[in-house]
Amino acid sequence: RFLTSKSAEACRVMMANPGTHVGVSILVNRKKNGVLFVNECLVLCLRLPAVNWSYCVGFQRDISKEVSLHALLCAATSDSAYSALIDSLGAALDARRRTLLGVGGVNVVRCLHEKAMDVFSQDIWQSVCSDML
Repeated sequence: RFLTSKSAEACRVMMANPGTHVGVSILVNRKKNGVLFVNECLVLCLRLPAVNWSYCVGFQRDISKEVSLHALLCAATSDSAYSALIDSLGAALDARRRTLLGVGGVNVVRCLHEKAMDVFSQDIWQSVCSDML
């Protein structure tokens, strides 16, 4: 329950600051084979300039080699312990955040906008076609 609330908190902050804040949460997840692992989840809310629509993109990765399941469960006992765990990921996590925000010459945001426009265009086209039928 604690980890779920921390994830929801990260999403609330991210949604309140579209395009300027990457929500970060560290969660327990389960692989298809049933094995538990530690999951880093980065979520970014953006606004597509062409149509002024918001969309969210999430990126997940297994960080079990960096953070043990035991360490995560121990950190889930308090806000300060969880914050310390996030802080312990340090520069590598900050670099992933900056990359998602398009800092440093790699324009990930532009690529995400292009992909989102492709999806939105397909949705609009399908809606128009179904309305015509």
